[in-house]
Amino acid sequence: MLRAFFQENRDIGRLDVLADIAVELGLGASENHRIEGVPAVAQLRKAVLDAQAEQAVIQGAACGIDGC
Repeated sequence: MLRAFFQENRDIGRLDVLADIAVELGLGASENHRIEGVPAVAQLRKAVLDAQAEQAVIQGAACGIDGC
C-alpha cells in the first residue's frame, strides 16, 4: 500500500485502485473484500436514517397530540 502511494504515485483513495492492488497481492478480483474500518452498507444506511430521524426531532418535525 505504501509503495503504491509513495513510489508509484497511485491514488489509494479510489476503490478501483485498491481493487487493482488487491489483485496484485493475490486476493482475486472476484472475491468480495471489505476494507477494515469502512462500515457495511446496512450499517451506513442505519446510521444515516438514525441521524435524519434525530435531526427531524431536533428541528421540531415531530407531531404531538396538539398537531404539528
